[in-house]
Amino acid sequence: MLGLITFTYNISDGLLEIVQTASLEVVRNTVLLTPWDDVFVGTPWDDDIDGLAGDDIIDSRAGNDVVVGGLGDDNINGGDGDDQLFGGAGNDIIFGGAGNDIIGGGDGDDRLFGEAGDDIINGDAGNDTLMGGDGDDILDGGDGDDFLDGEAGNDTLFGGAGNDVARGGAGSDVIEGGVGNDTLMGGDGDDIVDGGEGDDFLDGEAGDDTLFGGAGNDVAHGGEGNDVIEGGDGDDELMGEAGDDVLDGGDGHDLLDGGAGDDHVLGGAGDDTVLGSEGDDHIDGGDGHDTLDYSAFTAAITVDFDAGTASSDEINNDQFENIEAVIGGQGNDVFTIGATAAVITGGRGDDVFIFTVTDNAPALSRQLVHEILDFVVGDRIYVAKYEISRVDERLEEERFEQFYDDLDDGFESALPIRVTHAFYDDMDHTIIEADTNRDNIYDISIILEGVQPELIVGSHFA
Repeated sequence: MLGLITFTYNISDGLLEIVQTASLEVVRNTVLLTPWDDVFVGTPWDDDIDGLAGDDIIDSRAGNDVVVGGLGDDNINGGDGDDQLFGGAGNDIIFGGAGNDIIGGGDGDDRLFGEAGDDIINGDAGNDTLMGGDGDDILDGGDGDDFLDGEAGNDTLFGGAGNDVARGGAGSDVIEGGVGNDTLMGGDGDDIVDGGEGDDFLDGEAGDDTLFGGAGNDVAHGGEGNDVIEGGDGDDELMGEAGDDVLDGGDGHDLLDGGAGDDHVLGGAGDDTVLGSEGDDHIDGGDGHDTLDYSAFTAAITVDFDAGTASSDEINNDQFENIEAVIGGQGNDVFTIGATAAVITGGRGDDVFIFTVTDNAPALSRQLVHEILDFVVGDRIYVAKYEISRVDERLEEERFEQFYDDLDDGFESALPIRVTHAFYDDMDHTIIEADTNRDNIYDISIILEGVQPELIVGSHFA
């Protein structure tokens, strides 16, 4: 029923006047428009309108209306009420109006606006634009490269197939990109963002967000707040930014940066790079050959491989494990290397490399091979009571003679340090071997990449 309609009419012959009132219920039927371009305005009650073919303009007004645009590029306004609005084939524009509406774009590149209320909006096929408006909305882009914006409210957004752009807006939203290379932004609130398959870009923005990259080479930024970011399969780039964040690279060769705050960073499987950042961070490289990079910092950094610590005035106090390589900062850094094989890049500054083997080190440490990738003038190595440095010009004297132990301890002819040369990977390598406990077994090998032996000098110290 559309509702009660009242008619009032007069009957008069000039001498006598009769006033009569009658009421009736109008039965709700579907209004069929023409196959051409129609303009139709509905009633304040519950209308059923079928536009058929043509580029129609339909304003259903108030009431809980059902409107089907049909073929053509239609413009539909649901008005107040809980409406069901379907564009059909064509590039349609649909406004839900106030109320909890259901909107379907159908085939074509549609623009769909939920406006006020808790709306359900489906883009269906085509490159659609879906705007939730006020309320807790559900938006599904369907096939095609869609744009979705939940706007205000706690919204749920599904990009569907295609390379979609979706933003949650204000509120705590759930966003799923689906298949395709998607760009997903949480907006304000504590959001859950899942990239799905494809090479996705995720940004949690403000709030304590949870981000899942899914399969593919993803880029994820937590934004402000205490965020949880999981890269999933693929070579991902994860940036925690401000807040105490948790980052998990998952499988693949990932780049991870916790950002400011006390972060927990896990590289996962693969050869990962973790960028050092401000705050007391815990870093676990996981499986693979992983690198901890402090090159962005200017203050001197102290790194202890055995203790698994790195500290400076800028980075505070980090703890790390399962890290095979460290890149120092721009200051005068100090690296202490013991029973863990290490690849070190000192970076700018006059860096110090201290190599030790303790009595309680595992047997494997007797065969440790370390590598320094940028041993330059100003850097120093301390090993087996020798200080080793580099000079600018080639020296003529024999390197081995310089490293004889001249202490009067019965080992005058021993060689606690041995220097050899190798050429591979199109560059020179100087190999320094050290017998740290004088048992005629070289405990440590230190490879200096890109350095000729004639540039190495050393001296004994007590």
